[in-house]
Amino acid sequence: MNRLYKYLFALSLLLLAFLANPDKALADSATIENANDGTVKLVYNNDNDARVKLLVQLTGGTQYKYDIPKGNVDINIPLTQGNGEYKLILCRNISGTKYAVVQTVSVTQRLSSDNEAYLSSNLIIDWDTTNAAIKKAQELARKGGSKKIKYIYDFVVKNYSYDYDKANNINEIAKYSQYIPNINKIYTDKKGICYDYSVLLASMLRSVGVPTKVVTGYTVNATVYHAWNNVYDNSKWNVVDATYDAQMYRAKRSYSMYKSFSDYKDIVYTY
Repeated sequence: MNRLYKYLFALSLLLLAFLANPDKALADSATIENANDGTVKLVYNNDNDARVKLLVQLTGGTQYKYDIPKGNVDINIPLTQGNGEYKLILCRNISGTKYAVVQTVSVTQRLSSDNEAYLSSNLIIDWDTTNAAIKKAQELARKGGSKKIKYIYDFVVKNYSYDYDKANNINEIAKYSQYIPNINKIYTDKKGICYDYSVLLASMLRSVGVPTKVVTGYTVNATVYHAWNNVYDNSKWNVVDATYDAQMYRAKRSYSMYKSFSDYKDIVYTY
């Protein structure tokens, strides 16, 4: 009964979109396919004035909402809730908080290891080998050898400062969903908010083969919505909070790279 209700609800939204603008509803079309690396590739001509979102949900899991950029889009959307069947629903805003379904696709993720999903580039953690930050990561990894994680972590902690002006403008979960860090800008500006720190560190570590998550939620080490990393090292996941440690470094106070999971357990999203 629950499945039937969901199907009828989706069908009613699609019908509403068609009635509101039949030509546009029929014209909207996207290619959504499994990239088999912990992401799905979305190819879509987003020429809509209205906001467009992609909803992603593993069966029985949390629903993730991604704002789709304007223009001709060719992006990878993360699938970070493990193996299984994901439903992806592309939606376009029609008024207020109401969205119409443009397209629905199901894909099945079958990775040999869940860690594979935390090595690729995607919409949130967007990097490639041409980025200055990634070239720096390669350099630090060569110097650090078996301690490459520590070398890259130290570089971020000791060279980046917190951007309080940006933080004052992005202080709600809804605003975080619309903001995507740009590692080129962060690397050049040498400052950012917690989301910037965690995405920069994740990009750099992933580029040298270290599975790394960007995690958002709440911690005793921050008074507002926060972002940090989980880094795979010594055959286990470890919590890293470069934002907090950068402030401790500047205040000349003691800190350690790996944190207690019990202080970072109130998780909202993982990328």
